[in-house]
Amino acid sequence: MRPARVTATAALASAALLGLTACNGSGSGSDDAKPGKTNTPAAPSASPSPSKHPFNDLSGPDIAQKALTATRAATSLRVEGQVIEDGKPMSLDLAISKAGDCAGTVSMQGQGSMKIIKDSKLLYFKADKQFYRASLKGESEETKQAVVKQLADRWVKKTATSTEAKEMAKVCDLDELLDEFGSLPLARKGQETKLPAGPAWTLTNAGKDGDETYWVAMEGEPYFLKTTVTGKETGEIAFSEFNKPVNTQAPTDKDIVDGDKLEGGPSEKA
Repeated sequence: MRPARVTATAALASAALLGLTACNGSGSGSDDAKPGKTNTPAAPSASPSPSKHPFNDLSGPDIAQKALTATRAATSLRVEGQVIEDGKPMSLDLAISKAGDCAGTVSMQGQGSMKIIKDSKLLYFKADKQFYRASLKGESEETKQAVVKQLADRWVKKTATSTEAKEMAKVCDLDELLDEFGSLPLARKGQETKLPAGPAWTLTNAGKDGDETYWVAMEGEPYFLKTTVTGKETGEIAFSEFNKPVNTQAPTDKDIVDGDKLEGGPSEKA
């Protein structure tokens, strides 16, 4: 799995929703919802004396297959990290479930950030000024100013089955995210290391976009805990909070724009 590909998909899917913003709204507001935060995991340190573990007797591809099977079986997880995309740092911090629940933040340097909360019925998002301006590239300055004034830093609500919400919700598709993990038939076996999440076994793989490193949990289920890539693509993604419920509580702010009622943005039922 390549971190850059995942985050690029997230940002593009998020931006696709903004076709509904070139319409009229009114008022302004603020909220006290919890902001998302991306924390790049600390660098792992090698264990001075690897302990005896079943991984010792497995090949690199065998360990990779165990990790693939376990991670794909997870009902939910949290993915967070940062990559360089088109020369710009891009980050995300999202909790996602196979049921389609999602909550977190996606951002890109120079193009702003957006928060998202989604369950089976509703999707809420809140983007900053930079995000709206970047997403409305090609529109007149008058349109950009109007949209920013009306919607920036406000929560917008959409019916989860609307066309725009479905487009945006691609970032919340856990199955699609986990499908980014391909088979690793040439994975090279590394060594036991320690991450903040616990002991892990490393695997390396020479990919076309750079040298990939994977960390596989040695305690409990053999989940992928982290993956990095260096080379043509650069980045780091960490996985945690496996099988934990995603908090999709609606924003506490009462000043929420109903995106289904915006002119030019009607809800379209599936």
